[in-house]
Amino acid sequence: MKAVLAIEDRRFFTHPGLDPFRIVGAALRNIKAESYIQGGSTITQQLVKNFFLTPEKSFRRKAQEALLAFVLERRANKKDILELYLNEVYLGQVGSFSINGIGEAARMYFHKDVGNLTLPEAALLAGMIQSPNPYNPYRHAKRATERRNQVLRAMQEAGFVEAATAEAAIAQPVRVESASLDSSDAPYFVDLVKQQLSERYDAKDLATQNLAVYTSLDLSLQAQAQDVLRDGLAKVDKMIRRKVHPPVQGALIALEPSTGAIVALVGGRDYTESQYNRATTAKRQPGSTFKPFVYLTAFEATFDDPALPPITPATVVEDAPTVFLFGRQEYAPQNYENDYKGYVTLRTALAHSLNNATVKVAEMVGFERIADLWNRRFGMPDKVQPYPAVALGSFEATPLELASAYNILANMGLKVPPVTVLKVLDERGAAIEQHYPSPARVARPESTFLVVNMMRSVINNGTAAAARSMGFMADAAGKTGTTNDLRDAWFAGFTPDLLCVIWIGFDDNTPIGLSGARAALPLWVDFMKAAQAGTHGEKIQPPPSNVVFVDIDKQTGLLATPNCPQVISEAFVAGTEPREYCSFHSGYESTIPPYPQPSPSPWR
Repeated sequence: MKAVLAIEDRRFFTHPGLDPFRIVGAALRNIKAESYIQGGSTITQQLVKNFFLTPEKSFRRKAQEALLAFVLERRANKKDILELYLNEVYLGQVGSFSINGIGEAARMYFHKDVGNLTLPEAALLAGMIQSPNPYNPYRHAKRATERRNQVLRAMQEAGFVEAATAEAAIAQPVRVESASLDSSDAPYFVDLVKQQLSERYDAKDLATQNLAVYTSLDLSLQAQAQDVLRDGLAKVDKMIRRKVHPPVQGALIALEPSTGAIVALVGGRDYTESQYNRATTAKRQPGSTFKPFVYLTAFEATFDDPALPPITPATVVEDAPTVFLFGRQEYAPQNYENDYKGYVTLRTALAHSLNNATVKVAEMVGFERIADLWNRRFGMPDKVQPYPAVALGSFEATPLELASAYNILANMGLKVPPVTVLKVLDERGAAIEQHYPSPARVARPESTFLVVNMMRSVINNGTAAAARSMGFMADAAGKTGTTNDLRDAWFAGFTPDLLCVIWIGFDDNTPIGLSGARAALPLWVDFMKAAQAGTHGEKIQPPPSNVVFVDIDKQTGLLATPNCPQVISEAFVAGTEPREYCSFHSGYESTIPPYPQPSPSPWR
């Protein structure tokens, strides 16, 4: 702390947020261009600038900085301001990871707790604050040493250390440990960042310009993701019936829905054995994880074509073995384990991943509409063809592409693309690029809400209901995925603040013989529980204002009567709710009111 105060703000505990003496002194030193140059901003000003303002250099921004610093000093005590500053100050870059806070820097550069730093080590870190990358001891040892020595002399001038102590510390060479945070912490993520940067910058600039690259990675979530995938795949290996088989592979992507920031990415079970990034490169059939987009297309069609009968979550279709004709070809899908449920609502069809019912919905709205949603409106890189099998995910996509599509659902129809690089600064700290999410509306919020609300049933009482018995209790929406011959196992799902997609399979595309619910879902649950431990568990976004809830009979999709054994509160776009009461169950009374009575929204 004394090293930081000596070089950054000696009068921190006595000034009111601004230091007139420091400002004037810094101006004079800059004019004279002495070798020892000290900036004019106080620690409070630096904190305000880093938290609330842009890096823009102008008199207007400087005035804002001064005003906010003065206000902050009135509302917080000095100790808290200094603690926040020391915990958040930027202290360099290692690979694609930024180092923030004295504690993290101590662990990075010296493999020590901050309380165990020696005087020269503390001075080195304090000296880096002014320009972390030029004074980075890994890349600029001589420059870092000179700056450290300036800090030690400043500590002597401030009376924090004796002259002999300062000179003894200056005589010591700079010694730093090898980076404790390198690509081994997130190798697949680092490869992706390098690839993306190489597409935007010249290789020479990347190697020589000392660019500071800020990424979206959350180190804690990344560590949890790697542990979950490693341990989970080991369990899946034991579940596979074949006695001799190669190690099963997997991928995990987690992102923040509102920004698209990829917070964790694992492209395989062991980077040292295979650098192939399955999360971004492996094209596999998404299978049943694609089904939500069939239902989204159906609900969108109700808006797009008023001539079509309204399609709602309560619309009933027959789930039975069916042969679909397409051109001169026949397509006869089978349900998982040949389980057919007869007449079902669309909510039930999605919750239980019923293949025949889903293809019938696709046929109702047109396979062309489904392809158009994915290809044109979503703008997905791998185009799909308009044939019946597309409704069951019989095309190829990477886990990253599927995460991008699911993020449209999580954002209620807004496309927020995944991102890894948040900003790139040059050596002077000027922004070369900075990412600001710019969502584009690609589906209506009403249609998207209906689908997301149906996907909640997947987890609550559908193919992923085991998640609840595993202890995952947060409000979430998701979908299991299993492809033909049990070759791929998927689970994709999200809560309001975290989306995660998991794929499991063999690299050679041979069947693993396990469904998404058995192989992928447990890993998703383990990751989400660990990632969201201690959070409040917010509910999924409330419905748009023109979505109403009506009590219906779960089996028939018609308005519920007192005699219906299973009544649910279903969501409808206003004007599309059913007008007919259920007469299937005994005891139907003709005196029931002719119009539905809205039920309270679960969100209100």
